[in-house]
Amino acid sequence: MKLLYSQMSDKEKEKYRAWHPDCAICGHVARSIDHDHETDVVRGALCQRCNSRIGSLECALRLPKGRGFQSLAGDLHRAYAQTGKMNLSRFTDDFPYLGITEGEFIDRLAAVHAQLTRRFIYWTEITSVPLASDAVWHKVGPLTEEQAQQTLSRLQDPANVPPHLQITMTLEPDDGIDSPVPRTLGFGYHTPGALQHRIELRRSQESSVGLSADFEKKCEAYVRDVIPILLSRALTASQIRAADTWLRSVPKNKNELRDAIGNWYSPRWVDLAVRIALEDLGENLPNPKWASFTRARFHWQELCAFWNARHRGTS
Repeated sequence: MKLLYSQMSDKEKEKYRAWHPDCAICGHVARSIDHDHETDVVRGALCQRCNSRIGSLECALRLPKGRGFQSLAGDLHRAYAQTGKMNLSRFTDDFPYLGITEGEFIDRLAAVHAQLTRRFIYWTEITSVPLASDAVWHKVGPLTEEQAQQTLSRLQDPANVPPHLQITMTLEPDDGIDSPVPRTLGFGYHTPGALQHRIELRRSQESSVGLSADFEKKCEAYVRDVIPILLSRALTASQIRAADTWLRSVPKNKNELRDAIGNWYSPRWVDLAVRIALEDLGENLPNPKWASFTRARFHWQELCAFWNARHRGTS
């Protein structure tokens, strides 16, 4: 008899975790009950990290109902769109758990990707504040690939600057939705000099109103604890571009990477540092609940400080 997750009481979930103390994939402490989100059937108990990774793989195999693909699922689709390939080496143990082969996963992802038949370009003017959910976007499309490249070239033409623009090209399904904001699968671009323009806007705003104490503390923690994590290993080009879509080229050495990271608190660089810290620390977390990226990200200052303390202790 198949166990349905939605029909389990809290007590039954507690018992299930007691009966399945080890993660079915990696063998670490299981803290989550994994289930198929389409059938509701319970598959097993997983640690929070494996549960998050399995969820990302499944998200890549279906069109998102909301604004866009989940982060890791989007990375897989972007890699497939750009090269027709994906690096799936980190998921080797996950496919048997899901009951599929790597080839079957690729075929299913390709089938989902094939539904992204409409190409649009959105753009919005850059201001001193991070891109907000209420930003006003302009939009053209659907476009052919050639038309999209021509539009990107026009929007990024230095002769048309200012204004400085944040630009997103999207691949979307033909589902009748006329979205006012970028959705499904996005690729980020910007006008030449946009990064420096945003920095100057931010500095101008800060000089007039002053830095808040909270932001100052964030910047201090960013320099002290986040940057050492980012510089502790060789980052891939995809990791760097995901953390900073403004970069015209990938840093060639550690000094260039340090310059790109900067001294101001940057949410996406912090995201990457948190993922690295989680990978490095494994089960040795200051709080076991932080194995979930969402919870770890909320406590990024404590987590990154903990990583640095351990690193200094072993270096």
